[in-house]
Amino acid sequence: MTVFLAFSCAIVPEQLVYPGDDVAQFDLRQPVVGEDNHMFVLPGTFCDCGYSCPAIFTWKNNENNRKSQVPELQQPAAPETSSPPPRRNGAATQHLSHYYSSKNLLQNTIYPFWLTPLTRWDSARFLQLALEPQRRLPPPPPPPHNRNNHLEKRKNDENDQQLEEKLQDVSSLFVESEMAHAFFPLFPYGIQMVAMGLLQLLPKWFLPCTCEGVLVLAAWILNTVCSCLAMYSLFRLTEWQILQRQEQQEGGADPRMCAQQWATQVALLFVLNPANVFFVAAYSESLFAALVFTGTWLIIKSTSTGKRTRRSNNDCPIATGSSRENKTLYCYEDIINFMSGILLWTLACYTRSNGILNAGYLLLFGAGRMLQPNLSIWTRLCRACFYALTVAVLFVPLLLHNQSTIQSHCVFPTSSTQGSTVGQPEWCSHGYWFYLYPYIQQKYWNVGFLRYFEWKQLPNFVLATPVLSLAVAGACTWIRTSWKRHENAQAQHSTRRIYWARRFLVWVVEALKASACDAKSTPQGEPFKTKKTYGEDDNDKNANDITTMAWKGAGRDETQDSAFLLAPNTLPLYAILAMSALLTFTTAHVQIATRLLCSSCPALYWCMASLVTTSTTTTRTCATNCSNKNNNIMYGEIILWYCALYIVLGIAIHPNWLPWT
Repeated sequence: MTVFLAFSCAIVPEQLVYPGDDVAQFDLRQPVVGEDNHMFVLPGTFCDCGYSCPAIFTWKNNENNRKSQVPELQQPAAPETSSPPPRRNGAATQHLSHYYSSKNLLQNTIYPFWLTPLTRWDSARFLQLALEPQRRLPPPPPPPHNRNNHLEKRKNDENDQQLEEKLQDVSSLFVESEMAHAFFPLFPYGIQMVAMGLLQLLPKWFLPCTCEGVLVLAAWILNTVCSCLAMYSLFRLTEWQILQRQEQQEGGADPRMCAQQWATQVALLFVLNPANVFFVAAYSESLFAALVFTGTWLIIKSTSTGKRTRRSNNDCPIATGSSRENKTLYCYEDIINFMSGILLWTLACYTRSNGILNAGYLLLFGAGRMLQPNLSIWTRLCRACFYALTVAVLFVPLLLHNQSTIQSHCVFPTSSTQGSTVGQPEWCSHGYWFYLYPYIQQKYWNVGFLRYFEWKQLPNFVLATPVLSLAVAGACTWIRTSWKRHENAQAQHSTRRIYWARRFLVWVVEALKASACDAKSTPQGEPFKTKKTYGEDDNDKNANDITTMAWKGAGRDETQDSAFLLAPNTLPLYAILAMSALLTFTTAHVQIATRLLCSSCPALYWCMASLVTTSTTTTRTCATNCSNKNNNIMYGEIILWYCALYIVLGIAIHPNWLPWT
């Protein structure tokens, strides 16, 4: 993918696709021919002063002054025989020469050709924050007495209107630091850590000849590793989900083999997802997907209560439940998996703002745990407090990121000290607990509810239509399946007519209860004992299986492909998919829907996999048990062509400064 991006960037002349001065760009500072004293690192950047840069660096309003005139870090002269200047504390480049007098083919040609297309659009902002973390800090405010002098002069100044515009232009000083707030810090931190490892471990002739180039290389390595981890986690999540609901059938294929085939298909769809270009460039999608998918896998693994994960009291020292006979057993391994998943989701919230949607999973699962029958009030209260605490943990990164920006920009007067807001951003007047992120998004990118509904944005809505359609189809399919499952279960217990509104409320409650317990059993842990329906025999081993009843009632067989991926415990995942699609369509820039959903929603790939036909080389038995025999081949081909088309368009458009998803 990276090679194709490089060729696409090299074919199109740069003069034809120049984005303009108002678009953030990241210069690799490649040396020109004959230049002998090219600096590896600019003073005041990450490679020069490490993590202490924000503490010792003072901003200059002029971009050129920031590079050439840095307080306490003056750019040294470059005599031919001078020794390298000493590095600041935390520097990762003490073993490197400050200047490169000779460069090899790798540094001269390959790295510039390879790394340049990875720095487009938002990649430039992430890389700038990794190179100069002090960009998040505001410039020094103008002295108050200067403003007073201007106000005194204004009384006798004929051009008082122009002067007033200058005085009110204080907010323009904070444009860069405010825009930096919209880019969460974990991904730039990750780039810095990988870059420090490269500078310490690899020889200088093997690295790019500038600090900027090393950071881009570090971003590519980080995204490659995270993409592999996300693919592996999605594979294991799909395999686990199917194995928990698939029983060994007589004369059937091995369930593990069928689950692995389905998981492989889902993993391949992730590799070939339509937003693939953003998983290669210096975007945070790869890191975010790795954190979300791995956390989801660990949490679902820890909260499964099926036969394959149920342990005896002798094996598990920790048990919770409504009675001594029917307890949901949680071993130390499950607790570790659950807490690890919460930690990964917390880090995801420190990577992208939409990571907070994972709190919906905990809310729905916690509600289902609270609604389980035969529980005391004390038990319900304890469960409510526990899941409320886990949800609060996910909000910690958002609050920390918000408060760090407010503290660096605002000085609030206290009762003992009378202060002034002159020289501060206007939002400082809203107080210490003002949530800044939506304000910044609306101010600079016009993000808000229905603010993107304009005729000129119609092409962007068309661009996002395929992935939004898949999300809606997946959510509607789960709702229809859950409703059929509920209707068939209710038909076995009661023949009394119930009004539609009450039926809807009962369905919601039962769906929440079923999402927190095993799909093969009731909330009490015992199989459903129902009357014979659908013509089953008494000897039919699946006659009393609620999942089988539901799928037969819905006109489908339990052994079809998506039966296991639409189980009751997947309610939170499809709810996150629906909420992400709704927020993207109504509030965010709709064109980001493709990369946002592809990096945050495992259920999207399950929906895509259910539409893609399985391989014709699959054995007949396994095809019967694992594939949808009635799957429409046309839908599968449309999905594959959709992925291929968006990958090709992304390769051609994104590296050439043209707007893409």
